[in-house]
Amino acid sequence: MIDETMVPGAPIVVSTVLPDDVKTALTDALSEVTIDEIIEAGIESADSDAFRSVFYATSPVDDAYYDLIRDICAETNATQCQG
Repeated sequence: MIDETMVPGAPIVVSTVLPDDVKTALTDALSEVTIDEIIEAGIESADSDAFRSVFYATSPVDDAYYDLIRDICAETNATQCQG
C-alpha cells in the first residue's frame, strides 16, 4: 500500500530587510487568500480545474512548517533538494 501526504507548496516569502510596517502590510494582504478572491481579482486562469487541483489557500506559517520537505530531502537525497 502507498500512503499519501499533503506536501507544503511553494512559499511566498517576505524579505527581512523590509521595514516592519511593509512586512506587516504584505503579510496582512496575503494571509488567508482564497481561490475565489484570486478569481474576483481578475485572474481568469485561476477559475480552472487545473488551478483548483493545486491551490487551496494561503495561510501564514513559520519555518518549521517546511520540516516535512526537509525530512523528505534528507531521506531521498533527491537532486531537486540539492542547493
